[in-house]
Amino acid sequence: MDLKAVREEAIEATTRAFWDRAGFVPDEDSDEWEAEYRRQFEQAKRRHAAGGAAEVKPDVAAAPAAMAPEEAG
Repeated sequence: MDLKAVREEAIEATTRAFWDRAGFVPDEDSDEWEAEYRRQFEQAKRRHAAGGAAEVKPDVAAAPAAMAPEEAG
């Protein structure tokens, strides 16, 4: 297993998860970013161990639903 590839995949998935969920990415030194990165890293490791493709789809099911425009203001 190429850990560098797993790491890069996890970083991309972490960034994408935050963009999809909140529209911004917190600082990489934050606890929030670190927790999401660890989760994405474990998923990427499992995919690579199973011989899966490098396609990354972050798990956003646990993410809070985005507010509708009328609720936001």
